[in-house]
Amino acid sequence: MIPALDTYPRCVTVAQTVHGKASLLAAFAVGLALLGNAGWWAIAAFLVLTTFLPRQRRVWLTLGSLSLLFFHTHWPKAAFIRDLATREQASDFLVSPTFQILGALVMLGLLGIVSHLAGEFRKSFPLKRPLLTLALCYFLLVLTASYAPVSGSGRVVLWMVVVFFGSYFWYFGFTLLDHNSKDPDPYYLQLGTYYPVWALRASPTPFVKGAAYLRKIEAKNPEELAVTQLKGLKLLYWVLVLDILNALFTRFVFGPENASSSLVVNRLLRSTGWELPVHLSVPTLGTAIARNAAGAPFAWYVCWVTLIASFLKSLLTASLFGHPIVACCRAAGFRALRSTYRPLESRTIADFFNRYYFYFKEMLVDFFFYPTYLRYFKRHPRLRLVVASLAAATFGNMMYHFMRDIEYVDQLGLWKALVGFRVYAFYTLVLGLGIAVSQIGDRRKSPHTPGWIRDRLWPSLRVGLFFCLLQVFDSTARTTPLRDHFLFLANLLPGLR
Repeated sequence: MIPALDTYPRCVTVAQTVHGKASLLAAFAVGLALLGNAGWWAIAAFLVLTTFLPRQRRVWLTLGSLSLLFFHTHWPKAAFIRDLATREQASDFLVSPTFQILGALVMLGLLGIVSHLAGEFRKSFPLKRPLLTLALCYFLLVLTASYAPVSGSGRVVLWMVVVFFGSYFWYFGFTLLDHNSKDPDPYYLQLGTYYPVWALRASPTPFVKGAAYLRKIEAKNPEELAVTQLKGLKLLYWVLVLDILNALFTRFVFGPENASSSLVVNRLLRSTGWELPVHLSVPTLGTAIARNAAGAPFAWYVCWVTLIASFLKSLLTASLFGHPIVACCRAAGFRALRSTYRPLESRTIADFFNRYYFYFKEMLVDFFFYPTYLRYFKRHPRLRLVVASLAAATFGNMMYHFMRDIEYVDQLGLWKALVGFRVYAFYTLVLGLGIAVSQIGDRRKSPHTPGWIRDRLWPSLRVGLFFCLLQVFDSTARTTPLRDHFLFLANLLPGLR
């Protein structure tokens, strides 16, 4: 549907000229604007610098990342901090943009000191396991914020430290890992990977990994830059197609009340007054689980339709989240892989997890899988693989989402926040075991391919069904008991209820 411009020699040649670069960047800016990105002009200005002054590309990246501290309006957990400040009757200055900027700069300065110490004293006991030390420090901060006899502004400041530390935690983890490289980047270049300009939404997941990965995928010559930027442009306009498809799918399946935020579709409907003549009004998965728990379940076939529709919707949502970021990264001159790439073609559970959210998987692999796999159970290869898979897909996954939703600790208390996490804990346990079993089975699989249906279609359907059913437990909310999710699962089979 979108022409592969990067495969046309004429397009690659033109994209290396001044006029070609200007036209490409203009088309990219139009695509960002059509997606409804409010900061499209800032990203476009950044891309002009990285395109026409490529030798300073990493410096521009750092300056762009730091500029977000001053102009970005969606601070991590801003609503939580405002609510906490209101409850504690704290000073209004604590929730002002000025104080948030100062807080972020102080946190970045402290992390810079830690990075220097980690490089200078890497053989000392705490710094031999820098990520473990970092995690222990974070959770000690959480314990202090939860139980320290502090109120008012002091309590707000404590939680702001927790929030800022947690926001940079995974980004800084890649900085610590980069100390193992032969030629690591200085800290000021590492800052360019902390919420980089191309991260259109503030996410604690590092896109795209860290400085070591950026050095590996950076375009080295004008031809590589042209090909990479053309791939980015193609991906961005593919996102526009997916955005329209997602909007129409959501309106048709779930109804207008669950309409998506597609700028193109919403403007078209407002200007024409047109609406889809038919919609299915399928209940959302959360609504179906709640109705089931209340004793008024939908029919089993409605629950199946809900489950399948929610699964397809999640695939579209994952693509719409990751593709624009990767497109901007490519336009800046980095040959980044897609975050979501044809997950329905996966023939194993591990392959689906890799294709569905690549950079989240890479983070878990680098921080949890490899350290576990390289250190423990070396004489027991199967057990070694199972434990490493559980360390990443279960423990690391739980830790990431617990930190992401840290406001539950303040709202419910530490113990209730942990106990209420049992639904997602079950999800990650099944996921980790499924990935481990699929990896062991994949290693023992014969290279013989019996045919397309048996070798490709049937394995893909089984993997899709596994994740379709598993999404019943993909909830980080603390309000729904695990029993309600099992009851919904039972309702999928007629006669069990």
